[in-house]
Amino acid sequence: MEKKGLKLRMALTGGVLLAVYLFVVVIVASLVVGLVGGNDLLALLLAAVITTGFVALQYVGSRQIILQLIDAQELSADEHPEIHERVEVLCDRMDLPKPTLLVGDVGMMNAFALGRPGNGFVVLTPQLIQALTMDEMEGILAHELAHLDSYDVVVMAAAQSAIVMVALLVRYTIALFVSVFAFSVEFALSFVGLGKGDRSQKWARLQFVLVGVSVFLVTNVLALFQRMLSRHREYFADSKAVEHTGDVDAMTSALDTVATQDTPSDDQVSEHVQALCVYGEHDGILERLYATHPSTEKRIESLRREYGSDV
Repeated sequence: MEKKGLKLRMALTGGVLLAVYLFVVVIVASLVVGLVGGNDLLALLLAAVITTGFVALQYVGSRQIILQLIDAQELSADEHPEIHERVEVLCDRMDLPKPTLLVGDVGMMNAFALGRPGNGFVVLTPQLIQALTMDEMEGILAHELAHLDSYDVVVMAAAQSAIVMVALLVRYTIALFVSVFAFSVEFALSFVGLGKGDRSQKWARLQFVLVGVSVFLVTNVLALFQRMLSRHREYFADSKAVEHTGDVDAMTSALDTVATQDTPSDDQVSEHVQALCVYGEHDGILERLYATHPSTEKRIESLRREYGSDV
């Protein structure tokens, strides 16, 4: 029941973001329809290509930036044969091609997945490799493979791209509307003989405020849905990991070990990397609201409710 409820919440949240993406496609189509001779179908196709290309650029570009940022290197099979063996067994169980295993330092115990099935990467930090037992490591590996299996990175890149595109559309649409409105009012006042005075400056300030507030509200509402989807996917990946390892105790122990470490300062870990990692702690209501990960306590509680103490 726990997993069904989670799937439903993921579907609802993802549905909202999909609707936003389709909205972006329609708006872009309305902007380019004149370029294709008024052909609505062609405009929609062109808009879909443009927005999909934007997603692809963000997806590929961010992956390369992240791997370069942490100086990721391939995890040696000679030095860590058991990790490679566990991944191969898990991939057989999950019917997944084996991803490339990398090691990269983000300043703390952590792990994250990049890419998609067939072209995936699982990155482990040196601190994580040293701290966890092999059973605990298997749980973390299964968690990251579950992310690859569900195309998480692609989905989250699409969600982030939709937010960026909506922000741009809102910014320029509101700016255009306010500019036209301000010009109309100025023209009317001038027509009846009222001087401009400092009205132009007031309209400019009003335009700045309206555009800023609109962009802030729209992007933050969409960001909340994106972060909700991200948290739901963490729960789902935890559940799938235990389903395939059969060891809820090792998984919860691994989460607890990672959570109790001394975390580095914010300037030591890139925000883009933090959003991908298996672990993320946040203090305060706003930080929890915008968090990409649920708290470790909630994740462990969710696994205990679903699987008890042993599978």
